[in-house]
Amino acid sequence: MGYAVSEEECMIASGASVAGNKMQLNVLKELTSYPDINVIPITVYPCAAYPRDSKLIYSEKKKELWKNFTTIQIGFINLPIIKQLCQMINVYIQIEKQRKKYPDAEIFSFNMFPQVGNPLRWLKKKYKEKITINTLLADPPVLVENEEKKSTILQKMFIEQAKKNIEAVDGAIILNKYAAYDFLKQGQKYIVVDGGINISEETGVGKIDYKERKREIIFSGALEEYNGIKTLVNAMKLVESDVVLKIYGDGNLKNYVEKAAANNKKIRYMGKVSNEVMMKLQREAYLLLNPRSINEPISKVTFPSKMFEYLLSGTVVVSTKLNGFSEEYYDKMIWFEEDNAEC
Repeated sequence: MGYAVSEEECMIASGASVAGNKMQLNVLKELTSYPDINVIPITVYPCAAYPRDSKLIYSEKKKELWKNFTTIQIGFINLPIIKQLCQMINVYIQIEKQRKKYPDAEIFSFNMFPQVGNPLRWLKKKYKEKITINTLLADPPVLVENEEKKSTILQKMFIEQAKKNIEAVDGAIILNKYAAYDFLKQGQKYIVVDGGINISEETGVGKIDYKERKREIIFSGALEEYNGIKTLVNAMKLVESDVVLKIYGDGNLKNYVEKAAANNKKIRYMGKVSNEVMMKLQREAYLLLNPRSINEPISKVTFPSKMFEYLLSGTVVVSTKLNGFSEEYYDKMIWFEEDNAEC
């Protein structure tokens, strides 16, 4: 149960996260590689509400995630609030429908935000021990505030609902051990998995030759304040060498980044590209940057999903020292000593 769409659809879906979608696809591909596991994916299509997204009604349909493997995409009316209510009701109905065919099936969800988590909590209350629900908690419910998207009463309500939903699950996979202290009840089962890669992907490890490389450094990811975007832009004002910073991604600070690029020729906003293209660019870069703010609440309970791809590229990685990095990472990267533009 999640928000998975095909790689092609991810590039055009107005609410899709490239990293989040890839994580879901990789998990599904791995699960389906076991002949004794029958996987039935159900998708809440990731889109912004109308009119930011041009489509008003999404009908229930089967959509292909990759060749010969489909997901059940639930239907909903794409208007604010009505959208979320429709999604919750239709997720509940769809799971009940599938449980009639497969009464012993376990439910595995990607995150526990209300559209998915509320119906799962209702089902757990209804069936108790007769149903097993586990979650991959890639995005814990943390309030993210910035200048372009102020927090609202509705957002705060959604976060409180998500916290209740997490407490209802039988077990969780978390990306940072500190998420257990903040979101799981005492005695709830969990394992920590920092992240992952598709083992079939090409690697740049062992092929590094810096002699011919241009001094182009790359940031890729969500353009949000917690990712240190403003610190990165301010840092480029202090750089006097011929280094060029290329920023890839989308988010609430897109306009900020575009303005910064217009005012500083050392900064270039490259937009959103496919994961395949991004991984190739990472293998060719001079440096890869992860300037995520250390003290942001979301930084204290997550692990940046891009780090595995960064390390897989073989290119040198420079990062802030987040609490999710255990000692085994310390000799794999160069670390910012302080979380500021000067450093």
